[in-house]
Amino acid sequence: MKVIPRQPAAAPPRAFTLIELLTVVAIIGIVIAVGLPMLGSMQRSSAHTAAIDTVSTAASAGRAFAMRPIEFIDNIPGNNTAGVYSGAGAVFLYDKEHERYQIRLVENIQTIRNSTTYLEISGEEGFSNLSGFDPIVIPGTIGIAGIYRGTSGVEYISPYDPNTANQTDDREIMIWFNAQGVLQCRNPSDVFYDDDGDGVVNTTSSSSTFDGVEAVPGVMVFDRKQFTSVTGIPTPYDWDSLSTSEKTKVTDFMEDPNNTTAVFFSRYSGAAIRE
Repeated sequence: MKVIPRQPAAAPPRAFTLIELLTVVAIIGIVIAVGLPMLGSMQRSSAHTAAIDTVSTAASAGRAFAMRPIEFIDNIPGNNTAGVYSGAGAVFLYDKEHERYQIRLVENIQTIRNSTTYLEISGEEGFSNLSGFDPIVIPGTIGIAGIYRGTSGVEYISPYDPNTANQTDDREIMIWFNAQGVLQCRNPSDVFYDDDGDGVVNTTSSSSTFDGVEAVPGVMVFDRKQFTSVTGIPTPYDWDSLSTSEKTKVTDFMEDPNNTTAVFFSRYSGAAIRE
């Protein structure tokens, strides 16, 4: 009779020691500590890129509408001079209720009034929202500032809520193309935006609801939290109300390519140029 040798019993599995468990937990903690900031940075970068694409697309849409065939009919009572269609574009505003910036596609309207006079006839330009288009939303973490060259140098204009009382000239900005698709730059004493759609704009800067719009050649896109952390200034801000030192802080922030992306628009092609 063949005797089969008994196999030795398998040794029970060795448990992790406390030191080994603590080592694994420490490694996981390090991975999380390194990975979460990277994930947050990726999310911010994604929102930044999306905002740049949104700005570029909105401006391109405004230019396309500006160049579409349109006839200004002389339907203004008491006037025999037909207006000249002045194009379309994108107005940048701040939505105070939802604390984020937005873009509205607008077009030149012949029959907008400044209480008594039709703007198209008086040589000024009146714009109103394009019918059938909802506001284009910018992510709430992203800030927008218009680039304008004033008499004292470059100014970075922050769009504001159009319904806020005591507005200054700098509360709204616009990327505007004429009927030939050429980029236009104009100060708010010549360009007005009918934000409430009532067909009337206020053209006096002393008015509590002044509707002047700054037509600019480009905008800055940046992270709002980073802006406030560096400058100590919340967004949106009123450029004209900033002190000299605050304007310097804003300028230094905007001109640092690590903080912002400048999106300019070609004067004749309308193409977005990122810097």
